[in-house]
Amino acid sequence: MTAKLLIAGLLLGNLTLANARPRDVASDLMTKVKPGTIAYRDENGFLYSRNELEHVASGAIMPDADSSNNPLDAIKDFHDQLEKLGITLSLVPVPPKLAIHPCAGLKPGEAGKYLQEFYRQLTDAGINVIDLMPGWLEKNDQDIFCRTDAHWSPLGIEIAADKIAGRISLRGDARYSCSTKEITIVGDLLASLDNNAEPTEKLTVRQVHEDVWSDDSPVLLLGDSHLLFFSVGGDMLADNAGLGEQLALKLQMPVERIAVRGSAANAARINLFRKAARNPAWLKNKKYIVWCFSCREFNGTAGGWRQIPVMRPSN
Repeated sequence: MTAKLLIAGLLLGNLTLANARPRDVASDLMTKVKPGTIAYRDENGFLYSRNELEHVASGAIMPDADSSNNPLDAIKDFHDQLEKLGITLSLVPVPPKLAIHPCAGLKPGEAGKYLQEFYRQLTDAGINVIDLMPGWLEKNDQDIFCRTDAHWSPLGIEIAADKIAGRISLRGDARYSCSTKEITIVGDLLASLDNNAEPTEKLTVRQVHEDVWSDDSPVLLLGDSHLLFFSVGGDMLADNAGLGEQLALKLQMPVERIAVRGSAANAARINLFRKAARNPAWLKNKKYIVWCFSCREFNGTAGGWRQIPVMRPSN
């Protein structure tokens, strides 16, 4: 056996051992999800998404080089296309709630260790990964995720916005202003358990008063419903207080958003391609793209990860 294969074998063995307990716990919790619902309720007061538990139970993310369903290859291809256009990509995976607010005997951060080796592979491939876990774990005595919803809390959003802003060199002079507002919500996980549930979870959101969205912004947020949460109202529970608003407030400049409900692995990039196909100059005006989505997409994307062009080839 070569030294390289030996090291790889030892690394895989260490990953398996490190992830055995979180995988076993997540697998056990999945059996406790009430049939016909999407949630597990723990005695700690938090509700956990069945999809996220399934993701943690699947163990370490090990891309198959011989498979078309390879997130590393797809992300690297997207990064390289953007780099040729002078656009900096930042990848912002949203870690599982179970890693930040653990239950069933797990320690804080334990259910997120499986991400670290894949983050290393991404970083070695030249991808700028923004790891939210360290900053979130420092504040996990407060709610980083909503207790009754699968999405992040106002505090989780604000910490993420701080981290992202730190990777963007641009600053504006928009003079955006904000104020706080207390809301009471019924999260999607609680609604799954009880269609008649009354609002019980109290949160304080920071709403930005001005319109922060512009197609002309050099900063584009690309992603899943985490970009819509607390931003667009309705089933996203509040408005003008999402990640885009918080980032614009930090940068004091407008931002743009392309967000989808559901998986952002492929659909969001397809929407970006369509917009760029209609107006190539629009994409060339971008300097930063922040791609934010649930980490469960790494090994749970329906149909697999695809390599998608950023724009049509020039003639």
